[in-house]
Amino acid sequence: MAKETFEIIEDVALLRTADTGWTRELTKVSWFHKPTTIDIRWWSPFKEKAGKGVSLSIEEAQLLLKGLQKCLENESCITESHNYLAGIEKEEVN
Repeated sequence: MAKETFEIIEDVALLRTADTGWTRELTKVSWFHKPTTIDIRWWSPFKEKAGKGVSLSIEEAQLLLKGLQKCLENESCITESHNYLAGIEKEEVN
């Protein structure tokens, strides 16, 4: 298997930090010297390792943005998401 090579082009936003020090971030990344993608991904504390995440083309990121805007404008979407996430947190605690 080829060694994973990446270059973080831009750190856009920190979304979450886990107790382990890993961070979920929105970044612009070039994987294997290919065109830049928009990534939402977990990164190790010094960004030497990439964790689970998703890479989006510019077009996919634009569609995601439109979908998120539509969802966030719809109060029931926010409530449903909050209720879903609250249920997951309760399950993890129990």
